[in-house]
Amino acid sequence: MRSETTVVIIGGGITGTGILWDLSLRGIKCTLIEKEDLGNGASGRNHGLLHSGGRYAVEDREAATECAQENMILKKIAPWAIDPCGGLFVRLAGDSPEYTQKWLKGCKDAGIKVEPQELATVYKKCPFLNSNIAEAYQVDDAAIEVYQIVRGLALASRSLGAEIKTRTAATGFVFDSSNSIVGVKTRNTLSGEEQIITASLVINATGSWAGIVARMANCRVEILPDRGVLLVFNSRLSNCVINRLREPGDGDILVPSHNISIFGTTSGSTSEPDRKIVARHEVEKLLTIGSELFPDLKSFRLLRAFAGVRPLLTTDNDGGQYDTRNLSRGFAIINHQRSDGVSGLVSVVGGKFTTFRLMAEKTADVAAAILGMSKPSATSGTPVPPPEESRKLWAVKAGAPAQRREGQQANSRRVCECEMVTAGEVLNAAGELEFFTLDDLRKRSRFGMGTCQGAFCAYRVLGTLNESGFIPPGKAVVMLIDFIHERWQGMMPALAQEQFRETEFAHALYTYIMGLDLALQRDQGRGFALA
Repeated sequence: MRSETTVVIIGGGITGTGILWDLSLRGIKCTLIEKEDLGNGASGRNHGLLHSGGRYAVEDREAATECAQENMILKKIAPWAIDPCGGLFVRLAGDSPEYTQKWLKGCKDAGIKVEPQELATVYKKCPFLNSNIAEAYQVDDAAIEVYQIVRGLALASRSLGAEIKTRTAATGFVFDSSNSIVGVKTRNTLSGEEQIITASLVINATGSWAGIVARMANCRVEILPDRGVLLVFNSRLSNCVINRLREPGDGDILVPSHNISIFGTTSGSTSEPDRKIVARHEVEKLLTIGSELFPDLKSFRLLRAFAGVRPLLTTDNDGGQYDTRNLSRGFAIINHQRSDGVSGLVSVVGGKFTTFRLMAEKTADVAAAILGMSKPSATSGTPVPPPEESRKLWAVKAGAPAQRREGQQANSRRVCECEMVTAGEVLNAAGELEFFTLDDLRKRSRFGMGTCQGAFCAYRVLGTLNESGFIPPGKAVVMLIDFIHERWQGMMPALAQEQFRETEFAHALYTYIMGLDLALQRDQGRGFALA
């Protein structure tokens, strides 16, 4: 099969969907392909912090300035995705006061607003903090809904005519006689269907996979994948973002999100961008470090642990040793015609979630110039519609009767008690996708993200999907097993004490009551594993 477009964007994270939105606003026909679901990589596996820039004020001044500026823009164009909770940088009595002075100067030079705080105010916002705080400063940090902003950009772009193909992997490129790329070979990872998408330009926005994709075109992209581990706690431990005021290190950021908190992160180079599984010793390391900021951290209920891989810029990609904390959080745009003699391919690498709009604008500028188009970017002043608004303009699941689609939106029956998710929300999410897994729907609706981690709501969701004609009965069991494996991969390294018993109960529910073939093994008394 073949299809045709002007630009193919490979990668459905925040950078790829940001580029899609920018180019769509310029009237350029685009198709975005993603091998899994939107937000699959680093975009969906981070702490959800909209940086004020304070994190980089000393070590990376350029990134600090970009974060400060983009923070203000995003709050204006996508307020529905942002919790403007603010942030605190707190210095413990044992941390360096000299570093604080460097940080204050860096913030001033980068244009980051900083306000000193009375300690009584600090403890009111976060009563679980260490009582040994020496000083604290307020900044304009915020929490951002990572999945929802990616989804919002994608839906808004599609409402302007863009095409989005999830579960579609790039398997190679099509070249003409002059060694120019004129198309992308793809394969649907669920159906196996192969297709060629012809295009005038291809943009590689695959994050930590950028080097792998570039090599398919005999091109070189120099990045260092940097893996970070984060922990999810089943309570809102603070009413604002908490940053430890010291040289950036492991375990010094906590971000409140809905009724949970995300704490992390670690940093270490890896050769495996797909490495998502977390070991128990990594969890214990973060808990120990985090107890310096939050003395009772180990006593709070830990829901799960997860890992993401950041694509960091480097001048060398030969596997050498790097201190990834000191690598730039800046970004680069590579026109491979200039760097490798291959026309028709542009790569964008590096950057941060907070600076995605800027990255997208600069990449779209390069793309427009290559295509001979002069219309400027409009993203800094154009609101991104909430997903609910854009969804009304979407074409929903192929073949779904109009009257059933109306019923989906009105279905208020609750399928997830932890996150108060209704059947209508799940069905609307399913209607956005041609191919989907339960995990894809989880990201869009938040079912399975509460205390039970899907143990009691996943089967309700499957029943709802079956009743509404989205899946046949025979597919439900396979989807359920895949979903449980995904959820429990993050739960296993986090389990302790009474959570062992709860997990054994959930396992018994699925194995003995529902008849699923799940082998649960205890790992030397430290956790569980699915065999």
